[in-house]
Amino acid sequence: MVVIPGLRLAKKKRMQRYAQRRYQTVRRADLWSILKVSVWLYLAVLITVLVAGTMLWWAASTAGVVGNVEQFVGVHNNTFRSLSWNVLLTSTVIGLVIVCTLTVLTVFAAGFYNLVTELLGGVEVTVVEREEPTEQGRDPIDGTGRPQPASHSLGSDGR
Repeated sequence: MVVIPGLRLAKKKRMQRYAQRRYQTVRRADLWSILKVSVWLYLAVLITVLVAGTMLWWAASTAGVVGNVEQFVGVHNNTFRSLSWNVLLTSTVIGLVIVCTLTVLTVFAAGFYNLVTELLGGVEVTVVEREEPTEQGRDPIDGTGRPQPASHSLGSDGR
């Protein structure tokens, strides 16, 4: 077997051309952006929880569970009556307080991150993009030089 050093070197250079490595250091987080994203995220979670809770309350009320709980608690406390709108209003107010608290904590955490990165230099993120080397002019899927025909038939899922 004959080894040609120049051939091996050329192959290495060609392979390096297809792997790109990029380094990015995250040194600062914009507090205003963090505030906006966290408010919308926590509000979306609150709305999801309130809708799910309302649907569960409706299902429990339809099945008679709410009436059974009211009757059971009413035996020990004659004035107990759960009103669904009061429960929803209380849950919404408590949820909004939690949203505000978590938003403030998130902004404080981002501010603390900014202070720490001033001392330590930030977080370095490495992104590697790898492409398989192909013969020039050939399709990487089937190995021919011909373009693939477009398929217009719909699959079983409608796509």
